[in-house]
Amino acid sequence: LASLAETAPAPLSGLFGKAADRLLQECGPSLFESWEQAIALSWNQTALKQPEREIFLRLGAVLGTSDRDDQRKHLRLAINQLLAEEKVAAEEFKTYGSMWRSLGLLSGILVVILMY
Repeated sequence: LASLAETAPAPLSGLFGKAADRLLQECGPSLFESWEQAIALSWNQTALKQPEREIFLRLGAVLGTSDRDDQRKHLRLAINQLLAEEKVAAEEFKTYGSMWRSLGLLSGILVVILMY
């Protein structure tokens, strides 16, 4: 987690760093508790939404509990789930992005008409 904190871009570097710091404390919490606390403290600094938070929490619940191959499987699953959420966000952007652009244009026209 500490090496991820060094290489990840902000604000995710803060999330990984907080989890690593909590793990390094003497008599510190478990990995999942550290991960959960770091997410609770850092999540509002990210642009991620609730579905992504759930994915991160599920990943934290299984990290460190099984062998390397199983960990890879869980990481791949989390990556696939995050990619699916990215597709949903892109679709929402297409839908609502054009709506907001149109609304902005129409508002501008309304202001010009009212001023004229």
